[in-house]
Amino acid sequence: NLELKSVVAAIAELEGWSIRHGFFAGTDRLVQRDHVYPSDIVVLARSPEILGDLASDPDWTQVTSRGTRPWTDDYSNILSAIMRQQSKVIKAEIGFLGVISRFLSEK
Repeated sequence: NLELKSVVAAIAELEGWSIRHGFFAGTDRLVQRDHVYPSDIVVLARSPEILGDLASDPDWTQVTSRGTRPWTDDYSNILSAIMRQQSKVIKAEIGFLGVISRFLSEK
């Protein structure tokens, strides 16, 4: 998987657009019945007013580039996108291992 939210955010920042991110977790029933899977969704608009209710909806968060360089016709960095995604996975796994470790040490 690639982490592309920050790339899209960098382009939005460069162009002065508004951006929001939402995550749809799906449910076991939807996956089994309709093949609906968890999704990261990014919405761009030229102004917050065009975003309508998404602009103030707490389920839709503002995204920043966090220093990621915007991709262009002349520049892209797939390796960094892979590394950012893997970093998130590793941090989640480390957090999970910490919880398990604390749980086991209490027993």
